[in-house]
Amino acid sequence: MDCEEEPAARLWRKGAQKRKRYSNEDKANAILLYDNYVANTAVLDPLQATVLETGIPSANLSRWANGKAADGERVRDHIFKAAGDMKRKRLKIESRPSETSRYPLAEKQLSSEIRARRARGRKGRFLFKHRLNVDQVPLPFVVGDYDHTIDERGAKDVWVRQPGASGLEKRQATLQICIRAGVDSEGKNLPQPPVAIWFRGTGKRISDAEKAAYHPDVHVYWQKCA
Repeated sequence: MDCEEEPAARLWRKGAQKRKRYSNEDKANAILLYDNYVANTAVLDPLQATVLETGIPSANLSRWANGKAADGERVRDHIFKAAGDMKRKRLKIESRPSETSRYPLAEKQLSSEIRARRARGRKGRFLFKHRLNVDQVPLPFVVGDYDHTIDERGAKDVWVRQPGASGLEKRQATLQICIRAGVDSEGKNLPQPPVAIWFRGTGKRISDAEKAAYHPDVHVYWQKCA
């Protein structure tokens, strides 16, 4: 069975470089450069000079600069009109406000307010004395190095600590500390918020005497998960 031969055009395109496309602005710039060479009497071949500078084939340049369109008008007139439309469209898009500036008046007022605050020595929206920093730290039953036994030198009886798998290293409470920086009008340090601690459990079995021994600056809470 004989195989069909491929068309000559397809064979010619195989392995050939892709055809380069030129925008209307590229075409308009090439035509203007060609016109400058034509006006310059020192240039003997304006078309060839334009080809050497732009790298555009001479057939394309000749058609753009001197050819006529199907409607009878010059091709260069269509190119210049399309290039102008594209340029106006691009400038319109570039001048369009971005998504972050949907409220330009509010952003302008906020920027001026921030600059004024920085000039007065303030950074941010709130003063330092109005800012609070909170941190939570988990607390196990035994805090510190519970893998070693420490006792006085010369002791006859030493009880060796062996937490093992007793769960002493697991979290049994959560300590929350809230602090702020700043001084009052008299230069004294501002009072700090109370320390809070959450213990695991319900706290129903805690006696009133133990609750009365709590420090007044420490707020104690009870929670199942602590």
